[in-house]
Amino acid sequence: MRKVTCANRARAEIESFVLKKVTLLRERVNDWDQYPFCVPCIAGLDQLALREQICFLPAKTAKANQTC
Repeated sequence: MRKVTCANRARAEIESFVLKKVTLLRERVNDWDQYPFCVPCIAGLDQLALREQICFLPAKTAKANQTC
């Protein structure tokens, strides 16, 4: 029997918020020439499985990330 501790409870709460996959809903893309869909690796994406925990750091503006 596993002992319930604060650490175990906190880990379980964090795991419930973990992003496990990203799916591109192709039917909802209006313009494939717009960023980020114009980037070849994104345009060819169907689904991306995330095995490790990652941290997203958003930029101040969308233009800062634009590469097309």
